Amino acid sequence: MAEDNMPKVLSDPGWNDPPIFSYDSVKNHTKKSSLSRRVSNSSIVSNDTQKLCANVDNNGKTAPPRSGPINSSISAGSTHLPDTQNISPQSIELNTVLENLQLTIKELYPNDNEKDVNEIKRRLGLMEKLWNEDKFSTDVKLKLGDISKGLLENDFVTCDNLQRSLMVDYTALCSSWMAAIRSLINSKRKTQEKNKES
Repeated sequence: MAEDNMPKVLSDPGWNDPPIFSYDSVKNHTKKSSLSRRVSNSSIVSNDTQKLCANVDNNGKTAPPRSGPINSSISAGSTHLPDTQNISPQSIELNTVLENLQLTIKELYPNDNEKDVNEIKRRLGLMEKLWNEDKFSTDVKLKLGDISKGLLENDFVTCDNLQRSLMVDYTALCSSWMAAIRSLINSKRKTQEKNKES
């Protein structure tokens, strides 16, 4: 009972204290806010923003006009990668690719009668057939040309990257014959490693 007679100390509410409920505050609050009312842009924009939009500085003087976007003078041709679609397929010769692959086969398999050689040649025959039927895009032809050159030059990193790229980008088209290319890359790499060790 003694506690009820003591004056209550008013303190500032904390940020997470619930609001104090009072019937008086409900009675005095008669204006309802409309949640569906549209607010115009002019009421949102502050005076400072309006001054900036009107090109007026703080002293009331007109500021110089704002400049438009700066156009880049760098030509697009100097920065982008070459477009493989613009290269004519005739510039990539099937005969050159096949000759390079045949040289690799002769280097790796001096005896032409081996079982592996027959399987590689059969799969390369499938590749040749698809090329002649014009099933390959320019990108596929370019990558095959680079793989055949890479095999002759012992550039196995490039060959691996191009072979993976073809298998990822053109899986349905390359799955029947790519094992032959992969086999040539692996065999050539093993041969080079043996030669270095000896």
